[in-house]
Amino acid sequence: MAELAKGSRLVAWRAHPGFQRRVMKCPIREMLVGGAKGSGKSTVIGPLALKHVLKWGAKGAAALILRQSYQELIDLEEKVAPMFRRAGGRYNAQKHMWRFPNGGRIKFGHLERGVGIYWGHEYTLILVDELTRCITKEADWLKLLGCLRNGRDVPMQAVGFTNPGGEGHGWVQARFMSVPPLTVQHDKKGLARVFLPGRLEDNPTIDPVDPVTGERNGEYRASLESWPEAERRAYLEGDWDAFTGQVFRLIKGVHTWSRERFAEHVKGEPLGKDGVPLEWLRFRLMDWGFAHPYCVLWFAVDHDGRAWVYREMYGAKRNPDGTFEANVGSEEEGSVVAQAIKAIEAETGERISAAYSGPDLWHRKGRQMGDARQFAEWFEDEGVYFDPWDASPGTRLAGKNALHERLKVEKDEAGNPRTDKVPGIVFINEACPHTVRTLPTLTYDEHQPELVSKKTEDHPYDTVKAFCLLHEWKPKKATPKATGWRDRQAERRDWMVS
Repeated sequence: MAELAKGSRLVAWRAHPGFQRRVMKCPIREMLVGGAKGSGKSTVIGPLALKHVLKWGAKGAAALILRQSYQELIDLEEKVAPMFRRAGGRYNAQKHMWRFPNGGRIKFGHLERGVGIYWGHEYTLILVDELTRCITKEADWLKLLGCLRNGRDVPMQAVGFTNPGGEGHGWVQARFMSVPPLTVQHDKKGLARVFLPGRLEDNPTIDPVDPVTGERNGEYRASLESWPEAERRAYLEGDWDAFTGQVFRLIKGVHTWSRERFAEHVKGEPLGKDGVPLEWLRFRLMDWGFAHPYCVLWFAVDHDGRAWVYREMYGAKRNPDGTFEANVGSEEEGSVVAQAIKAIEAETGERISAAYSGPDLWHRKGRQMGDARQFAEWFEDEGVYFDPWDASPGTRLAGKNALHERLKVEKDEAGNPRTDKVPGIVFINEACPHTVRTLPTLTYDEHQPELVSKKTEDHPYDTVKAFCLLHEWKPKKATPKATGWRDRQAERRDWMVS
């Protein structure tokens, strides 16, 4: 391994052969670093900045390290502080800046307020961590490139570190990947740029060493291999084309069941009028819509925490021939929908443990509907109540991942799904036809590739996603069989509050 600075006794960091060493030595003015997770790309940020200012500080070298948020900025500063201190750096906490004996400077910043605050600054090295998540438009990246200035022959460079995904995925891929990796390309002004890909195999220290065998245990790789196909291809293989096509796949007989098969599955348990065991917890969730379809789903949670979607109300416009018009709402009044919900639950006599809806239910009807009340008030007037679910920006990705977790299936030795093993969520075919119809049609968002596109018919998905976030599920590990009455009561309480 090569030392950060030849002959330096102050800095002990060494680059791994291959990928990290290539990044440390690359002289190209504009560089994209990354691809797969775990390649060791982020580890290079501090040493690359330090190498630059130690070599060129006397000529006014100044590095800028940017992250998406202030908290991420602090985390990175804490990680590199020992290295910078050993190299003689002195830290100014107010300015988030390190100064070195030869005059070199390294400043840390974040992009919560955009790139505009750095306009007019002069740097010789700019490093952006998680580029596709920090900078969503190519125009902002070009503004940062405009900050590369120096009149004393210091080589200048801008480096973006990132994985596939994020709002900036599209422009980054277009800018750096029109040619094969490691191929230097030039723009109309003759300025060079290059993409240096990293793989998990490039980082020999990613997994801890097994104390018995002395070999690395492969836990990090195993965790990435267990992800859904698109995420696995993007983050394990560094595939920038992974986020295209189908998001979810429903396997017949695994994720979707007939009423007959479900009835056989619960045979012997005390059942309600709707055929669902009386002891199972029940939830009602609704994604409200008027011009677009509304979706109401009923979930039952069994003793192992699995969710069964056993009923659906879908407010899509019906054509004269009885067919439905895709993604067009039935334009029913909230009071009408509430009355239908109340009638169904009154007929079956079921007890709902909790009910939730998205924020649209608390919008005001306004002039368009001739009423200034919130939609929720129309439901409450009929005795149908909902609590709001969390719909903040981060829940889009968290909810998608939570549904993927519930859809995981066990496979046999040949790699085929095991139909004798029940996944974390099951949909009853005849009871929720629109959910079964729309989930497999969902595609990835063109601007935020890890997320589901909002242009699709996503109302059942939004409802199911919200449930997965509200009721987290993890497969239960085998436990000793309950032997006495108290044990059975404790076991029962455990699933009731899970």
